[in-house]
Amino acid sequence: MATDTRELIRVEGLTRVYGTRTVLDRLDLELAPGEFVALLGRSGSGKSTLLRALAGLDSDVAGDGTLQVPAQVSVVFQDARLLPWQRVLPNVVLGLTGLTGLNGAERRGLDSLAEVGLAGRERAWPNELSGGEQQRVALARSLVREPALLLADEPFGALDALTRIKMHGLLRRLHEQHRPAVLLVTHDVDEAIALADRVLVLDEGRIAAELRLGPGIGPAEARTELLRALGVTDER
Repeated sequence: MATDTRELIRVEGLTRVYGTRTVLDRLDLELAPGEFVALLGRSGSGKSTLLRALAGLDSDVAGDGTLQVPAQVSVVFQDARLLPWQRVLPNVVLGLTGLTGLNGAERRGLDSLAEVGLAGRERAWPNELSGGEQQRVALARSLVREPALLLADEPFGALDALTRIKMHGLLRRLHEQHRPAVLLVTHDVDEAIALADRVLVLDEGRIAAELRLGPGIGPAEARTELLRALGVTDER
C-alpha cells in the first residue's frame, strides 16, 4: 500500500471566546490523512465551534491558537443548504471553476451525483427531493472538490432512522473511495461507533476522552465506554 504523504491536520492551543464564555479552552487535536474521527459531546461543549474554526468560518470570534488545515476543505451541515432556485447539478458544481474538457465541472458533477446514487436527477429541483436525497446532493457537492478534509456537522440529524442507516453506508463507501480526513460532529454514540476510526469526547472546551475503534473493541464495549465518558449510564 502506498504511503499517504499528505500532511497531518493539527490544532494546537485553540481557544474561542464568546462574550465572557470560553467555548474552546486550549484545545489540541490531530487528524491523520484519510482518518475518520467522530466528535461527541453535550450541547454547548464546543463541537460546532471547533468545526467552524477548522472551516475558517469564525473570523469574527475572539480567540487564539494554531491551525494547520489543508486548503481543500468541504463542509456538510445538518441542513443541505441547497439553492432552491438552482437545479441539482448547478448546486453540486457551485463555485467549481478552472476545469475544462473531459474533467470539466459538469462531468465532475455528474460523476459525483452517480456516486451518491442520484444519476439522472441532475435536472431536478431541490424541492422535488426527499430529505435524504437533499443530503446526498450536499455530499456530492462537498466531494466533487476532492477535499483533503471533510467537516460534517450532524449531517444526518434531521433524517429518519432508516434513511440515516442508508446514509451511514453511503458515507463509509464515499470515504473509502475518496479518502479525505473526516471530522464528524454527532450526538449519536451509535453513529460515531458505526462510522469512525476514532471517537473523541469534548467537554468544557477540551478533549476529555478518546477511544480508538478496531478489532480489539466491540460495539457494546465501545458504547459503554463512550457513554461513561459522557456521564451517562447505559441501562439497555
